[in-house]
Formats: sequence, structure tokens, C-alpha cells
Amino acid sequence: MTTFPAFESIREAIARSPFRRQAEESLPEKLDAGQRYLVALSGGPDSVAMAVLLWSMGYRIGCAHMNYHLRGRDSDGDEEFCRALCRELNVPAFFRSVRLKDDFKDSRKSCQELARDLRYAFFEELVELEGFDFVITAHHLDDSIETFFNNLIRGTGIEGLTGIPMYRGHILRPFLTLRKEDILSFLNRFSIPYREDVSNEGVDYLRNQVRHMVIPACTEGNDSFFQVMEKNMERLQAVHAWLLNQVDDWKQKFYNRADGSDQFLRSGFSPDTPITLIYQIFKVYGFQWSEIAKIKDLLTGQPGKLISSKSHTLLVDREKILVRKKEDKTMFTTFVLQRKELIDGARFSVSSGSIDVRKDRYEGASISHGKNGMCIPEKDLEFPLTIRRWRPGDRFQPSGMAGKHQKVSDFLTHLKLDRFRKQEVLVLTDRNRILWVIGYRCAELSAEGQPGMPCVCFIYHPG
Repeated sequence: MTTFPAFESIREAIARSPFRRQAEESLPEKLDAGQRYLVALSGGPDSVAMAVLLWSMGYRIGCAHMNYHLRGRDSDGDEEFCRALCRELNVPAFFRSVRLKDDFKDSRKSCQELARDLRYAFFEELVELEGFDFVITAHHLDDSIETFFNNLIRGTGIEGLTGIPMYRGHILRPFLTLRKEDILSFLNRFSIPYREDVSNEGVDYLRNQVRHMVIPACTEGNDSFFQVMEKNMERLQAVHAWLLNQVDDWKQKFYNRADGSDQFLRSGFSPDTPITLIYQIFKVYGFQWSEIAKIKDLLTGQPGKLISSKSHTLLVDREKILVRKKEDKTMFTTFVLQRKELIDGARFSVSSGSIDVRKDRYEGASISHGKNGMCIPEKDLEFPLTIRRWRPGDRFQPSGMAGKHQKVSDFLTHLKLDRFRKQEVLVLTDRNRILWVIGYRCAELSAEGQPGMPCVCFIYHPG
């Protein structure tokens, strides 16, 4: 049974403590008394200190705890402790329980990565549902320095050497300039209990190896280590901010979004373009540093080349570099229409818009219409009709070409479509022929419409 101090009797003393001043000095600006803050509460010393300090200062807080059931009774003990602490402080508390190893055993992520993703998804959900303005985590300077070495050992760009950011979206970290020893001293001074995670004492994980081996070796005989590292990360943050500004300025001139792709003018690249700039531009699409030299060669090389990351494909076109998220192959299904399905009409959603199909009576002077619509005498159709992607070898008889046939691939090349847009092109066919390259050209139709003749009409709505 955990014994808590009489919090109300020490509330004013906590609020006037040197630790409170240290925490306030850590932030660029004070917290807003009118906002609500959700404290990520694990039960460990850092998060307990955060919850108690903010409570003592009168801020409107709630606490959120996630039990992963990774340490058996210890995990349940953490949850019980957090419930008891929240009752003592009389603050709203939110709890979620998942059996990480059982419920997510097929996940490709590491246990730590998955736990983090689930935890932050829980916090964001509470921000949305409960009206919190910020999620507060208790990361401190020791954590930030551990992150620096952790990333350095694994391999990282400059951003990975800037430590943990003070702000990120709804996340706020007020303790980032405080030492772990400052937090423990505060808790001990006021006899505030907390939970110890024994897994943090082992060296099974890289972060623990950094904590228990690397940093002690760096601090031995070096009393200024933490201050020096803090200044180092500040300087790296400044360099990273400058680099991001350079990228933003470059994108103002050479970037736009169109036709479902991020597009970069090739004129923005040259053999002298710094490889660091290229990396900053394309790393958001999943490209690694090891691929950047190859990408740089492609940017100034012959058009038509492709390179892919796990999530995106980069295409070098004539005048632009196009980057598009890899398509989910399940997003488009071939549509097959039988005659009886046309009675009430139908609408089909495709990646580039939608297509309406309906039966009608012919009233115009021409059967085929423009690139975005056509009508065909029902008697001239060989069912079933199909809407599908075009295929290599497809041929059709484009309207306006005096009856000549043409490969669909040649037709699209003549339109100077880039490879991404070509891949999205759909055709309408009946049993024997391509009737329409949807959104571009109808086929030449020999039938002549008669007033009142039953027709099947197709209307394409781009967008």
C-alpha cells in the first residue's frame, strides 16, 4: 500500500520551491492557466514529479496511463499507483490496457516502437475527445542526451542530433533543461513516492547501454558534460532550423502539388546542388541517405527514370521531378456491367474522379461526345461492359482519325502524359473493342443515332 504525503498541506511549499522556478525557466513561455493539460503518467519519478508540480501550481490537468502488461504484476502495480495518485490529487484520470505481446504479436514494429505509437495515439484521442490543449510528457535533459547518443550510434541526419524537441504538435515537454537528479531531489524533499521500472536497469536495449555505460564514461572527471551537451544540441538545433528555412525558400521557387503528385522543377537542381539539400527535400518520402547520391544523378539525367522507397515512387519527367505515394493495389477494382445493371443507373468511383452510367433516349445529332462523356446505341453494345486500366497492346480507333487504329500507349505518349498519369488511365470496353479512353478520347463509332433510340450514356466527372 503506497503512502502519499498530505498533498494539500504541502501544496504551497511545492509551488514556491526552487524546482518550480527551474521548471518555469525551462520553457520559452509560461503555461496558460486557461488551458487544459494532459500529463502522460507512467508512475515513474519523472511523470509523478510533473503531475504533482503542475497540480500544485493550479493548472487544469488530467493524467493518462497505459498498461501494456509487459511486466506482469509490476505493470498492474504501476496502474494501481497511478489511480491512487490521481485520487489523492483529485484530478481526472484516463486508463487504457493492452496486452502488447498477445494483441500485436504479428506487428513488424519493435515492442518499444509499437508501445510508443499506441501511447501517443491514446493521448491524441483524449486531446480530441476530452478537450485537452496539450499533452505533457516529462522528458528531461538526460533523456535528450541519451537520444543524441542513441541516434548517433544507429546512424542519423542532423535532426537526430538535436535531442528531443520541446514542442511537437500537441506535445509539450517542460522538463527538457532539467537533470534527472533535480527531479529526484524534488521528490525526496517532499517525500513523494514513485514507481521504479526494473527493466530500465538492464543493458538489453541500446538506450539502456547508453544510459549505464556510455554517459557514465563521458561524465567521469567531466563535471560540465551535461551543460556542454545541452549547448551542443542547441547549436545543432539552430543549424537544423537554418537548413529547414533553406529548404522552404527553395520549395517556394521550385515546388508545387498537382495531379496527385508532389512536383519539383528540374531547373531547381544542378550538379552543384548540395547533397544535404537534396536529402532534406526527399527524406520525407522515405528515401535514405544511402540513396541520395543515386537520386542526385537521376535529377540531372535522362527523363523516364524511376526510384522507389518503401512508401513513394520518384519519377524523373521531362521538366519535373514527380513524387507520388505508392498506390494501394486494392483501391481500384475492375468494374463489369451487365445489361440488367443499367436499368437504374450507377456511379463508379475511380482514383481520378467518378463515372455515371445511365440508360436514356437519344436526342442529339451525334452518338459520341467529348472526352468527358459519350452515348452509344444500346443495340450496338456487346455486353458485358468493362471499366478497367489500359494494358500494353490495347488498340482503339480514336474519333477524328479517319478510321485509323492506334495503340493506346502511343495515343497517351502523344498527349505527353507522365508515367504516373499514364498508369491511372482507364478504358471502357465492351466484349470486342475499346469504346472510350476515359477522360481523353472516345472511339470512332459508325452508328448513327435516331431520335428516341435507347442509348447508354457515360459521364466522367474528374476530380
